[in-house]
Amino acid sequence: MHMKSSNLLYLFDFDGTLFGQEEWKGIIKNWKMNFSSKPFLNPHNYDIRWSILTGRLLQDKPLLKLCCLVNGLTPEEIIVIPKWTYPFKTHEEKYKWKFSIMFNILKDEKFASREITRIVYIDNDFSTNDFINTWARNRSISLVAVNVVDFINKTYQFLL
Repeated sequence: MHMKSSNLLYLFDFDGTLFGQEEWKGIIKNWKMNFSSKPFLNPHNYDIRWSILTGRLLQDKPLLKLCCLVNGLTPEEIIVIPKWTYPFKTHEEKYKWKFSIMFNILKDEKFASREITRIVYIDNDFSTNDFINTWARNRSISLVAVNVVDFINKTYQFLL
């Protein structure tokens, strides 16, 4: 059984983790792939509270919601880049943005009307996870980034 608590949040990346692939092939090809395939996993099957944190743009949010709805996925929240154009020049800038979102959830904000004290971020991109885990360790916060296999096998639990 996965850890469950009102103050624990599971955040999933979208591209390459829940659906499709990590590599960007263009908006039409990526959305076609997402709608033509089933999700790699449905977090709802694990009886956990979960949301999506993705590097997609603001205009993608309605399609993200639709893709989830069509496939029976029910995230509490879908967090996207609050911009209409891609603001990052490097991958590291995107990693920093994702980390800042999670850091703010842990430190300042109520998320989905509850206080969050621990986050498990699930992303199949190794470099994203490595960056987030390094930054979390350096700041001594309860955040761990894992891939889907580690999530399914529950090998992350001792890290929180």
